[in-house]
Amino acid sequence: MTTSYDDPRRWWALAALGLAVLTLGFDITIMNVALPTIATKLDVGTDGLQWMVNAYVLVIAGLMLTCGALGDRYGRRRLLLIGLGLFGISSAIAAWADSAALVIAARGVMGVGAAILMPVAFAVLAALFGPSERGKAVSILVMGLGVGIPLGPIIGGYLLEHFWWGSIFPHQPPRCARRCRRHRGLAPGIARPITPSP
Repeated sequence: MTTSYDDPRRWWALAALGLAVLTLGFDITIMNVALPTIATKLDVGTDGLQWMVNAYVLVIAGLMLTCGALGDRYGRRRLLLIGLGLFGISSAIAAWADSAALVIAARGVMGVGAAILMPVAFAVLAALFGPSERGKAVSILVMGLGVGIPLGPIIGGYLLEHFWWGSIFPHQPPRCARRCRRHRGLAPGIARPITPSP
């Protein structure tokens, strides 16, 4: 019988999680290079620009522990797909927003999606990989997040040079969601909530 620990599809699942975490990383810093353009296009002051940058990070910091517990209670795969959906939809809203308030609200919802994705993505690794491979899998996710942060300004600068300011908001998470659905049969432990011991 093939378990999730020796199922080759676990590496595809790791690739999907890595892409999602990479996106979360560069979205932390990608706004910085677009602030002058956004200030002009949306007529935003300094306070509004600060909220656009900080709303994302503040929501992540405030909700990450809570969202990790929700993944254990209600099922990691369910929370993973909810987080991907929230992040993708709010990214699209931010990209086409016509006011500062809408961008700030969308960035806050993106933070909720990211707060769900980060702890759940790392928790999923315990169901996908055995002890001998788990350290390597965790390192790949951490590396994805670490690489994404400095990539943000580089990607943002390229997008601003060739497209409109809304193009800085990433749209990869829905692709990750589709990939996760393809592998929904992998590692049933991802889908099951953790039942507390009496």
